[in-house]
Amino acid sequence: MRMLSISVMAVLLSLGTAPAWAEAGIQQKQIQFAKGQSGATVSGKIKGNQTIDHQLRANVGQTMTVDFKPGKPSAYFNILPPGSDGEALFVGSSAGNHFKGELSADGVYTLRVYLMGSAKTSDKEVGYTLKVNVSSSQGGGSTSSGKASSFAPGSYAEIVGVKGELGLLSGPAMSEQAVGHVGKGRLVKVLKCEPNDGLWCEVEAHNDKSLHGWVKGQNLHAK
Repeated sequence: MRMLSISVMAVLLSLGTAPAWAEAGIQQKQIQFAKGQSGATVSGKIKGNQTIDHQLRANVGQTMTVDFKPGKPSAYFNILPPGSDGEALFVGSSAGNHFKGELSADGVYTLRVYLMGSAKTSDKEVGYTLKVNVSSSQGGGSTSSGKASSFAPGSYAEIVGVKGELGLLSGPAMSEQAVGHVGKGRLVKVLKCEPNDGLWCEVEAHNDKSLHGWVKGQNLHAK
């Protein structure tokens, strides 16, 4: 499967027609990665007019891979980018059951599962499985990024590898919630680092101790 930039795919798919969603009744479920893991497999059941949103947080430059295995061919999934009001960057009913692409924004991505055709009108439950992986960007940052020896507690680093703002997370995992944001080039103080699917560091913004959280080591450049 050829990898496409999400920003390009969103433009292409916006020319198509996606199913209309009744916002009432959408079930939301969080996808949690186990500590040290960059992926997870979730299973569920859906019937009739139900819509189930599986949500996870990811960062710009990372690669998301999703494989969807429906119990019936008329079950599908879409991918909605952060801040979407329903517009999808991937529409499974036309694009298939596999997605792989580089993420163009930080935030919460939604994997929306739904039924069409006879499966939707029969009101019978349909099982499905979603296999999701979010891998770190390759070649981003600098040669001093991602090395524990570069980020001793009390040292300073610069935010790199983002186009806009980088989310500061509440813990060293992509499944954690964002507690703040810092822009590219922002100077931060390293509090501590630890390995967890790559290097993670707890940082605080220079001259603003209230702005602190966890970031990937690949988004830091030692000063």
